[in-house]
Amino acid sequence: MDIDIDIVIANCKLSLNELNNLQSGEIKNIENFSQSSVQLKSGNQLVAEGTLLNLDGEFVVAIDGVNEIEQ
Repeated sequence: MDIDIDIVIANCKLSLNELNNLQSGEIKNIENFSQSSVQLKSGNQLVAEGTLLNLDGEFVVAIDGVNEIEQ
């Protein structure tokens, strides 16, 4: 059975004012994007954690730890 996995690559903080004023097409900086910690999630469940790497021009995730999956 295949399941969809979301890879959460970054988090950022916005003030309530910034959040209320977000507009389509706006660009937000993400610091430390390359070689940063990522989360692999299925829905709201954390499946694994890893490190985002740039390997020969392609982004890959090196798995650092795997959580037990509830069934």
